[in-house]
Amino acid sequence: MLAKKDEQGRFFGILDGGRGLIEAILATIAISLFAYYLNDQQDNTTEALKVVVYMYSFTCLVIAALTFIFFTRHDGSEIRAKKIKTSGNVLADLKHLASIPALWLVALIILCGYQLFWATYSFSAYVQEGYGVTAVAAGAITVAKLWMRPIGGITAGFLGDRFGKTNVLALLFLGATAFLATLILMPTSVGTVALLAVVLMIGVLTYALRGLYWAILDDCDISMEVAGLAIGVISLLAYTPDIFLPQIYGFLSARFEAVTAYQLYFGYIACMGIVGMLASLKLKAITARKEQQLQHQQA
Repeated sequence: MLAKKDEQGRFFGILDGGRGLIEAILATIAISLFAYYLNDQQDNTTEALKVVVYMYSFTCLVIAALTFIFFTRHDGSEIRAKKIKTSGNVLADLKHLASIPALWLVALIILCGYQLFWATYSFSAYVQEGYGVTAVAAGAITVAKLWMRPIGGITAGFLGDRFGKTNVLALLFLGATAFLATLILMPTSVGTVALLAVVLMIGVLTYALRGLYWAILDDCDISMEVAGLAIGVISLLAYTPDIFLPQIYGFLSARFEAVTAYQLYFGYIACMGIVGMLASLKLKAITARKEQQLQHQQA
């Protein structure tokens, strides 16, 4: 609502990139504390991890205090939002949203992109299991990946506004899928530098997807009356990987040894990357057809 139609990409990109910047800063502090106390406690990972938990806990308490201080209005005035009339019939609104093909494609694109993002959660354990990397080194690789989030999110946002959001999304899906396949096929003898390079590339591409995929909601031409409901419906569908991806990995890990289970898990997610690319191209075609019809009507 804050951004113009040609600014949706950069606004969402800066939003997610900013979140990623804070996450990367905190993670860098956390891994530094973990490494320091791990050495100080003679490789006692439990005690070192406690320090990290305390750090994040106290950070939340400080943020809570800052929020109370700076986001409380002391002058008694209120920000009055513009009232938007709604139909009041949720079922009718849901039926209307269900009739918009572009909305289903947006949900599918975010579903696929979110699964690629989920894959990055497993990189630390995978490089330890498959490549013999130490816990501290794996943590350092993971933190370096987190620093790709502000870079990927903000860059993708501006590129999406410049070259078309669906065009950029399709390329990002293709690139992330290719590098994830590379990670699966890399021999265990590969050096740490090459491993880091692949992980960082997957990181920057998946974070770019995350920074851009919500911006395509504007292509659905959804009215403000049902925009909140639309976001809720899309989220309900697109964030289901939080439920089923752990189940998929649990099923694989119970039947295969660790490295093979991770490779099959990443292979499934790579296939979802291809689906996301095709969905992006389909949304591009629908949007282009809609623009042509509008131009024809104006002519």
